[in-house]
Amino acid sequence: ETYPTFSPDGKEMFFTVVNAAWTKGTIFHTQEQNGNWPKPDTAVFSKNNYINWESFISPDGNKQFFASNRPPSSNMDIWMIERVSDTTWSNPVHLSGNVNSSAEDGSACVTNDGTLYFKSLRGGGINGSWLYRAKLIDSTYSQVENLGGIINTGSGESEPYMAPDESYLIFISQTRTGGYGGWDLWICFRNIDSSWTIPVNMGPDINTTDDEYGPRVTHDGKYLFFTRENRVRLWIYIG
Repeated sequence: ETYPTFSPDGKEMFFTVVNAAWTKGTIFHTQEQNGNWPKPDTAVFSKNNYINWESFISPDGNKQFFASNRPPSSNMDIWMIERVSDTTWSNPVHLSGNVNSSAEDGSACVTNDGTLYFKSLRGGGINGSWLYRAKLIDSTYSQVENLGGIINTGSGESEPYMAPDESYLIFISQTRTGGYGGWDLWICFRNIDSSWTIPVNMGPDINTTDDEYGPRVTHDGKYLFFTRENRVRLWIYIG
């Protein structure tokens, strides 16, 4: 169980269940009812035989992004659905523009102004994984920008969580100096001139010698969710 995402009111949750080999992925959904969380069910847009994971609800709650290898994708690509009502979403749409490439793309998150942050294996890093962004211009994500050398190194950066106001960025990296082993969570902050501080490891309260990944912060900013691989459980950190 990994990659949880919540609606702005905290009453709707989507998360991913993957198999041990990461060859299958299904997105599940549950919605709070009278103070109780019903048993999760497969999300409607994930009821197929394709890989579906890494869902993320936008800060306004009206859009959801996820990664899938469904056609016409030849690899993992980023898809989007839009909220139709309190309980229903539109059919998935393959992101237009230059976001999706012939390589694997995913781990999408969006900010208040719609800017998309994501990981891509189109070049650089361990296994080619680096972090990118694309601004929403006239309803299209066109120009894709590499986040630069302070964030992207040869250590394989992946799975960004960008604060809605773009004030800080949490991501995972595998072999940056100062890590605890495996994938760790790292954080950096935006300076006044829009540059980034040097990323720092989020420390032993969160990171271990095992893999930590899938960072998500709730819309109220109070809770950080992430996955620790060794326990096969979802972890929550209250700051």
